[in-house]
Amino acid sequence: MHHDELDLSAWDRPRRADAPTRRLVICSTPRSGSYLLCRQMINAGLGLPTEYFRERTVECLGARWGVAPGDDDAYLDELW
Repeated sequence: MHHDELDLSAWDRPRRADAPTRRLVICSTPRSGSYLLCRQMINAGLGLPTEYFRERTVECLGARWGVAPGDDDAYLDELW
């Protein structure tokens, strides 16, 4: 699966009324196995890890969420 496919609306889920009690942020270097880790997390139903700060992803998700371009605070609020 190419990471551009993770930007598609098919992955959208309804907004939850209750915030998750735990969140996970994966920070890695190239060729470290992070792609495999993230795909396995998706397969296991443990969320949708992707490159949420990649320019193309920010533009795509921000537009879908109604966030003005360049409004980083609003994007982060929607992302959380």
